Amino acid sequence: MYNYPKVKKLLLLLIFTLGLGLVVFINPVIRSNIAYLLNPSLRDNVLSSTKSPSIWNTPPYATPNPTVSILPTEGARGIPFGAYGNTVDLFGNPFTGGLISLKPNDFALSKSVLDQAKAKKVRVVIALVGERTNFQNADKSFSLSKWKAQLDRWKDFDFSPYISSGTIIGFRMIDEPQDSCGNWNCKPIPYSDIEAAAAYSKSLWPKLPTGVGSNPCFLKGGAPWKSLDFVLIPFTEKKLNARDDCDNVFTNAADFAKKTSAQASAIGLKFALDPNVTHGGTPNGNSITAANLESDVRAFSAMRPCAVLMWDYDQSYFSQSSVSTVVNRLATLLSNLPSSSCSR
Repeated sequence: MYNYPKVKKLLLLLIFTLGLGLVVFINPVIRSNIAYLLNPSLRDNVLSSTKSPSIWNTPPYATPNPTVSILPTEGARGIPFGAYGNTVDLFGNPFTGGLISLKPNDFALSKSVLDQAKAKKVRVVIALVGERTNFQNADKSFSLSKWKAQLDRWKDFDFSPYISSGTIIGFRMIDEPQDSCGNWNCKPIPYSDIEAAAAYSKSLWPKLPTGVGSNPCFLKGGAPWKSLDFVLIPFTEKKLNARDDCDNVFTNAADFAKKTSAQASAIGLKFALDPNVTHGGTPNGNSITAANLESDVRAFSAMRPCAVLMWDYDQSYFSQSSVSTVVNRLATLLSNLPSSSCSR
């Protein structure tokens, strides 16, 4: 006679085993961590190239095959990770994000770039007004009217499919409005002009998040903001152990990310982080090392920015073996973290 209780237990065990196997199969994070645990050479490689593993408390991820596109997992689109000006052939391989400057004199090309980003589930911040010389007065001060004229060139372009799909996550309207003598004839762009620019953009595309490349410390003077959504915060190693205009001293990249993100949140702005990888290293002007890039970005990702976008795409930097390995690893890590909108 059959031992029915024993058969029942065996069937339950079989169902449990099959279910567990299915979960492991469909979840890339579990798969990569199992690979990490079972492969000693992989563990040694990950740990030897990580400057500060204690910054991130989860196990390192397996280095993906560079020929395979790295896309966010279903239902958790992750933190967009890319560079300024990365080319379309790098969309999804390895970059899941980027900042791209679109050209108003070639709508077909702009549409093609956005269509490719959408197809590969890459999320981008866009720039639409070109070089700052397009909206400077004769004395190089900022001209709001000229800036609006540049934006008007896009009135006939349909951004709605890319905004609604999440392909376009933000519009970087102006870069470095605080950099007075460097760009604006020693006159920082007035807060009223920044707000007016954001409001004008919202009048054209109400659902498109508006942002500037700046420091929350500077933008604090214009708060509360009504139409500005996010700030793209630049980072260089020169800023560490130095005092900023708000009397902050940043001891390391994690401290920088924590304090600047808190400053942005305090004035009602979302934030993205912008490490200058090609000229932001130590001594000032050098590129950031692969080890520092990894520890810096891991620290930034802990603050849940709406994007991590590196300045800027330089093939000679990103083609270095050590940098390429780190970038692939970070792309996998960030693609599996919870996403955050650049919109307030």
